[in-house]
Amino acid sequence: MVFKSFMEIMMANRAVFKRVSRTVNEKLGEQVAKGTHQADIVGGRPILRILDLGASAGEPSLTISKEVGTGRDFGIEILSTDLLPINVEAGRSRALHYGTKNVTFETLDAMDLSSLPENRFNAVTASFLWMFLPDLDKAFAEVKRVLKPGGIIVGNIMGPQSSMVIGRSLFRMPDVLAEEGLLPPPDFKSPFCLGTEIPNGKLDGAMINNGFINIVSAKESHVAGLPGTCVEDVIERFIRATPLGGHLDKHEASDEVRRRAVEVCVELLAKEGFAYIRQN
Repeated sequence: MVFKSFMEIMMANRAVFKRVSRTVNEKLGEQVAKGTHQADIVGGRPILRILDLGASAGEPSLTISKEVGTGRDFGIEILSTDLLPINVEAGRSRALHYGTKNVTFETLDAMDLSSLPENRFNAVTASFLWMFLPDLDKAFAEVKRVLKPGGIIVGNIMGPQSSMVIGRSLFRMPDVLAEEGLLPPPDFKSPFCLGTEIPNGKLDGAMINNGFINIVSAKESHVAGLPGTCVEDVIERFIRATPLGGHLDKHEASDEVRRRAVEVCVELLAKEGFAYIRQN
């Protein structure tokens, strides 16, 4: 069930991962064409290394593995990482399911990459990660250290809070549980806060502080489906595949507290006028 939940949520956000993949393919291709890629040569072919941070169940790692370098004069190796072991195991299971050979998986904190050598990667990717990190400056200092000179960062964050009713509601749930005395307050903010500051906000500032240049941002809209057979099922799957689930796991929430978490989300969604539409 957990594997299936991850599988469905990753597929629902496929458009986002494909956008990241296309950008990585374009930028790395430019590096190879200019001879600035600093890649290892294997069998006469450059092999570029990509580090994917906060990849949850292996995305955009697995999308990149299929699309980047295909039909090009370079190959890639990807290290897919996430803070939660359950996410990493889900990524491994998906890679096995797809028969993917050029992605390895590791449990890793995006703010502590000390286990990785300097100047190792040609690109770093991160989808839906930056808005959950308490110290962006520390994270980008780590990224800067492991990137090769001229390396790139490609990623995305969620947009302004008003753009996603279900997300706005669900990410208020930990605060409600804290007010009810069921769990400690969350150690992460709503993932939508950074989206209101693009450009010239905390995200850009942290990158500039760590020496990154040529920062480009763009706003895009993607339709993302959330799988489930009913509202409660949608919520349970969403919680398992996001930091909300990590928050419950971290504090060893009981079954009763987990049921209350779902109830709170249903109540918050009802206040927003959320409607569940079933599609076969």
